[in-house]
Parts: sequence; structure tokens; C-alpha cells
Amino acid sequence: MADLRIHDWWNEPRFRECLTPELRGEFILRKLMQHDPSKCRKVLRTTCGTPKLLPVRLAPSQWQLLLGAMGASLVEISEVLIRLGLTWQ
Repeated sequence: MADLRIHDWWNEPRFRECLTPELRGEFILRKLMQHDPSKCRKVLRTTCGTPKLLPVRLAPSQWQLLLGAMGASLVEISEVLIRLGLTWQ
């Protein structure tokens, strides 16, 4: 699967403005939607069971499933969880 190149995201000014885990989660979900909107919606529906709203608070296991389905490597998944202040379950 293609690398999401998330290491570039952390240097974006919009990410640096995200001072809470909720805002960081919204930023990451927005980037995933830009990467592949239909896949992101499908994985979110499957993972979270919310067809209309994008959840901001996801469990680490939900982030792992979502990011993995979007093509993130284990290193990238770990990096996102660290940035969100979450730990592996």
C-alpha cells in the first residue's frame, strides 16, 4: 500500500495550531479524507458505526484500523498515536 507520508503533516502550520487531542484528531481525519474520501468514509462507518458524523474521539484500536486501511505503515500508525497522546491497547 502507498505510504501516506504523514511525517510531512506535523510540519504544517495548521497542525501546529492544534493544541488539543480533539483538534489533532480532526486534522488527521481531514487529511485522510483528502487522501481518499470514499475509503475514509467506508472505514469510519465500519470502525465507528457512524454513517454521517466524523467522530473526533477514537480509541487507539480504531485509529489503528482506520489508518491501516488507509495505507499507513505501523510506524506511521505509532506516530499518529503518539501525536494524539494515545497508547496501544
